[in-house]
Amino acid sequence: VFDQTIGNNWEDWQPHLRIMYNFWITVMLGEGDYRGNPLRVHLGLPPFEQNLFEAWLDLFQETALEHFEVGPASQLIRRSEVIAMTMQHHLYPSTPPTGLKEA
Repeated sequence: VFDQTIGNNWEDWQPHLRIMYNFWITVMLGEGDYRGNPLRVHLGLPPFEQNLFEAWLDLFQETALEHFEVGPASQLIRRSEVIAMTMQHHLYPSTPPTGLKEA
């Protein structure tokens, strides 16, 4: 999905995956040492299409349900939706967020 955005092969993804793993461990378990600011990082990227958030959320939901029981997966999914909504609000202030599931 994001190959053209982040990289063209598995090796290109590795630095980003390490950051994401640490981010989610910190956010959900309070055990990581992530100290970055994802919003600031994404604001500094070249413009990208808003519909990537929908693709990311779909992929995130699929992965969460594949690796966790429904309860923890639901918590992860809900947190990802809040983060996506917040990021979209700042990145695309005049457009409603995309990819959010009905509650």
